Amino acid sequence: MKSLSLLSTGSVCLALLACSTAAEPPSTMNPGGAGPTGGAAPSGGAAPQGGAAPAAGGEAPQGGAPPAAGGTAATAGGGAGGAAPVAGSGGSTAVAGAGGAAAGSGGAGGASAGSGGAAAGAGGGGELDPASIVAAFDGALLKYPCAPNSPANYDCQNVNCVNNASTTTNTYMIKGTTGTTYDVTFRVRGIVEVINYKNGVRDAGTASILSNKDLFYRGGVALKAGETGIDYNQYSLTVSPAAESDTAKGIYFLNSVDASQSPKSGPPTEHTSFPIDYVKTIPVPAGSTLTVKVYDSNCRSIQNCGTSPASNKCSSPVTMNLSPAMPAAPSDFTQPYIAGGYGQFLFFDVTKVAVHQ
Repeated sequence: MKSLSLLSTGSVCLALLACSTAAEPPSTMNPGGAGPTGGAAPSGGAAPQGGAAPAAGGEAPQGGAPPAAGGTAATAGGGAGGAAPVAGSGGSTAVAGAGGAAAGSGGAGGASAGSGGAAAGAGGGGELDPASIVAAFDGALLKYPCAPNSPANYDCQNVNCVNNASTTTNTYMIKGTTGTTYDVTFRVRGIVEVINYKNGVRDAGTASILSNKDLFYRGGVALKAGETGIDYNQYSLTVSPAAESDTAKGIYFLNSVDASQSPKSGPPTEHTSFPIDYVKTIPVPAGSTLTVKVYDSNCRSIQNCGTSPASNKCSSPVTMNLSPAMPAAPSDFTQPYIAGGYGQFLFFDVTKVAVHQ
């Protein structure tokens, strides 16, 4: 499970939960603070009548010593049940009540922030369970098998072929607060074949796939029928509707290489699949749909034969470490992944969700 700080956008639909816990006022005496007569604390450590924070200027309730400099609560910090400074502590900090400052002590709404406070309210920086926004996208393991009884060559027949093409789609609804956009940070690992894209931005620039496993591409378009390289599988990740602030317009690709390393240019990518591993953040609006799609124009997949297949024989499949992750990859998933042949796969691990600002 990962954390997400509230700010403003998201990837898969859910209501924000702002949770807060009341902090106990410090129990240690401030050496410079005088206690009430005889050193006794006010009965039960009660808050000022009505739960109001100490008044500006630091006057303590019922004879207690005034808070040390800086210990006054925000003037709007009062909240029902807000705890007063510990009697006689002198320098203890008051906890903010509902709507109070983060340095105050917890009235209704808790320690970190009251309703609308700095930490967990809408528009603040509190933590959320990624599953509350992206649901099943967190921990998604997507498998792309070969057709049964595929030969031990470096490619295999794909599955679900119609008119000699295959499309595999997985969709995830984004939850959250209507009108809010979340920055979703995820790690993607897997084994995939590669292809080049155009008119967008490749995060790794012209870096070689042999030294850089970051194959993420933002915006742009996939190759079209008739263009060189179209017969290699395209891995796309789309967000619809896209966030208004998203320069990529909700279009991303997961298996890009620079055009100079197009599979059609020969080694090192021709008839070869590769391990990938990178972390990315994208803006995803509440209520949008996140779609992972793999399109194969000729119903042939490149098997996981290692990064240097020899003599058209698939004999050296590679594996990818999928730990750590929360949730973990399914315990029954074994590598190298074999289904008809040595198939490809993707594993998504969402590590953080924050409201987009």
